[in-house]
Amino acid sequence: MVLLAFSFGSYASLKSINIMTEEYPPFNFKGSDGQPTGVAVDILIEAYKRAGVPLSKSKIKLLPWARGYQSVQKPGAKNMLFSMTRTNSRESLFKWVGPYVKSYNVFFALKSKGIKITSPNQIKNYKIAGVRGDIGLVLATQLGAKERQLMTVNKFSLLPKLLKKGRADLFSYNEQVSLWLMKKQGFNPNDFEVVYKGEPPSEFYYAFNLSVRDADIDKLQKAVEEVTSDSAFMDKANKKYK
Repeated sequence: MVLLAFSFGSYASLKSINIMTEEYPPFNFKGSDGQPTGVAVDILIEAYKRAGVPLSKSKIKLLPWARGYQSVQKPGAKNMLFSMTRTNSRESLFKWVGPYVKSYNVFFALKSKGIKITSPNQIKNYKIAGVRGDIGLVLATQLGAKERQLMTVNKFSLLPKLLKKGRADLFSYNEQVSLWLMKKQGFNPNDFEVVYKGEPPSEFYYAFNLSVRDADIDKLQKAVEEVTSDSAFMDKANKKYK
């Protein structure tokens, strides 16, 4: 009876977590059916399944990053947001499950500008655009960029436009996501080039509100580790979103 009560409590607790994500393909984005999809979505649904808790795509809400980032930090809110890069400045703000994938944050410039960056110290010499709350602007700041050099926007589609209009020299964002979105949004990726790649690669996590139970975090951590160690599942998921 005690074991049954514990299992039901864990099931109910995991089901009560509000899950949020953003347009960040190929990891998480709105599919052709209007439902969230992507590598990170598939991993999460499979992890919930292996933890004994069914999770439907309709449970995952697509929000602008800045809104989701604010919501997941509300005191007492049983919220989770992904895909999030784990950094020192964010470490104490959330409880973490992952990592489930690695990817690079980079700085793009227009090829026609001929910008050459041979040292990270040179980043501070340029006007840099990024999405509000995204790790790209955090990286720019870590490399010495001052607030007066930064331009913040609410969505990715504005970043290539700012470079095209000459209002920014660089934009900082995830490499895979940028290339995917430029193709989907009508930009020619060949007009742009990576002039600096952040090292080491970023690790993506599911970030939970601090009020979420440690028992739930531990359960999902074990499930995510099991999923990401399943090479057959991961190969299938990655090929699905090429």
